Amino acid sequence: MMSSSPAYSNYPTPLNVGSTPFRPRSAVDAPLAAPPDLDTTLTNLDAAVARLHASLPAYTALCIFTGHSDPRKMIELNKRKAQWDTLTRGAGGKLPSEIPKEDWWTAQDGRNLEDESERAKKGLVFFCITLPKAGASAGANKAS
Repeated sequence: MMSSSPAYSNYPTPLNVGSTPFRPRSAVDAPLAAPPDLDTTLTNLDAAVARLHASLPAYTALCIFTGHSDPRKMIELNKRKAQWDTLTRGAGGKLPSEIPKEDWWTAQDGRNLEDESERAKKGLVFFCITLPKAGASAGANKAS
């Protein structure tokens, strides 16, 4: 078992949230209850990150990524643009007067697509290098 191996003895134990070890949820897990309010969620997240940070050995990099923003608006605009391109191009292409106004692709739609594409790319990242605990010798944390 991994935890009994001396090769893994220098690593912290898994982060625990509540009374159960942290693990990613799968699609077959039971649905969650209603989420707590935002203040409670942020307080719990802060406590979990603090426990994780405190458990790391000195000179360890902690990196937290938020991923990216919601791409659904960008995807919907891309579908509309593709539909417009299909309707107006090719051998059977239609004239704009033959296409309902609600299906038209406009310059404003193009600007909206550019804005939503940029918004979907944005995310946050946090980097931290752990330092030796106060009173600990810097050499004591390094392998001989």
